[in-house]
Amino acid sequence: MFGIYSGVGLALLIIIFNSATCKIVTLGRLPGSTVYRNIKRFPMAKEMPGIKILRFDGSLNFANWEKFVSKVQALATKDTHTMALDASAIHTIDSSSLKGLIQLIQSFEKNGIKLLFANWRSPKRDLLERSGFYDHVTDDTIFLTLHDAVLYAISRHPEYNTDVHVDMEPSTLVESDGHVWHGYHEENPKEVELKEKTDM
Repeated sequence: MFGIYSGVGLALLIIIFNSATCKIVTLGRLPGSTVYRNIKRFPMAKEMPGIKILRFDGSLNFANWEKFVSKVQALATKDTHTMALDASAIHTIDSSSLKGLIQLIQSFEKNGIKLLFANWRSPKRDLLERSGFYDHVTDDTIFLTLHDAVLYAISRHPEYNTDVHVDMEPSTLVESDGHVWHGYHEENPKEVELKEKTDM
């Protein structure tokens, strides 16, 4: 009997430990692609000037919320104008954290930093819809893909990334629940050159 209780107790400790764990990695763009990877695992992945791209791995809840906030805030530098968070690896998120995200968005905006979210999995997007999260944030806060979020950030501050040209007219995608997503297109140098000649 003691062994059963010990096993249950150990399992509970593991669950609590995992819930309190807060792992955030910094992502960079792989050259010539729209793929973003951990810069420690992929040294060729390059960070975008002015944009801090992050991914949170795990469950976001009351147990690790304060760690999450402090780590995200610590990664913002004086040159950061945008924080883009890849939410694809967020397994679960509780109601207190959803409310906290809204407050965190507002807190960053007061300091001149735009906080963006991207790559939410469909069950989490459904949760955002049911919780009323979309009602408290602007359309330029959540993106379907991480690359869309990054291109949007670049379009707001093109002076930081002069080698990347973004089409300023976004495309739109409408999900079955009616939510509208904005997508951004990266122009190649030939398209930019042709457009400039046409405008002359």
